[in-house]
Amino acid sequence: MGKLSVDIIEDTYLSKSAAAGNNLSILIGMDRLTYLVSTADHQVLVLHEYELESRAAISAKQGQNAYWEDFVKKICREVPHFHQPYARIRIGWTTSFSAIVPGRLYQAAHKATYLQYLSAQEGKWEYGADQLPHFNAFHVYGVPGEALSWSRTQFPGSEALHAGTAYLAGARALLSGQPGTRCLFVHVGFRELRLSVMDGNQLYFTNVYTFQTAKDFLYYLLAVVDECDLDQETTPVLLSGRLIEDSEIYRLLYRYFRKLSFVSRPSALVPGPKLSAIPQHLYTDLYFLALHAV
Repeated sequence: MGKLSVDIIEDTYLSKSAAAGNNLSILIGMDRLTYLVSTADHQVLVLHEYELESRAAISAKQGQNAYWEDFVKKICREVPHFHQPYARIRIGWTTSFSAIVPGRLYQAAHKATYLQYLSAQEGKWEYGADQLPHFNAFHVYGVPGEALSWSRTQFPGSEALHAGTAYLAGARALLSGQPGTRCLFVHVGFRELRLSVMDGNQLYFTNVYTFQTAKDFLYYLLAVVDECDLDQETTPVLLSGRLIEDSEIYRLLYRYFRKLSFVSRPSALVPGPKLSAIPQHLYTDLYFLALHAV
């Protein structure tokens, strides 16, 4: 059913796992599924991550339509945590097939139209849209096959949204009280890069890019810096996701930017000793999803 690559169960789990007020937050991506179980007051009990044992299992022809059918469904059937009662279940999809649409232009019946010029795998897609009230916009996205319908059946009463929606809201919250500060948020996934420019509490730019090498990564980053007229000496660059200091990508970033920092774990989230032992920025997208106010 996939490889369990991260296995964090805090000691408090045994005494609090049966609480009816616990919450389940699930991130579903192209090659992995990550979930977090937390209490009503945001104490983390469990963080697990499953990844495909062989990414070659997803062929170019099958694309995204294969991964959730076999990989995600099997995990959801077999993992005991997914068969317990929760006060709230939230599912965040990390598909790159998405776009930000200004609120004045958005029409619910035209979701597919907003994405028609983006490249995507062949096959059937279901479409969703999240309101971004702070930015007067909608985040429109596509999920392969019948994944949205399946998730509603698998997790009755669950909330579904694009993971980027929660990420942008979390990034905005980090800058609260800092009006006029333009920052570049860099979130790294598996061969995927989300670049977001926040101007104070307003969204100035966001986009997702796929990359293969560190040079690809740097190319997209510098293109956004140029497009958004960012000063490499003074612009704060906030890093999150699958990035460590001992990497080629980080060393390149260090050469080109003077104000680098990793995003801290949100203070509202209460980690146990096991979660505290890993870098705070690795699961920023999951933390933002767990704390997102829908």
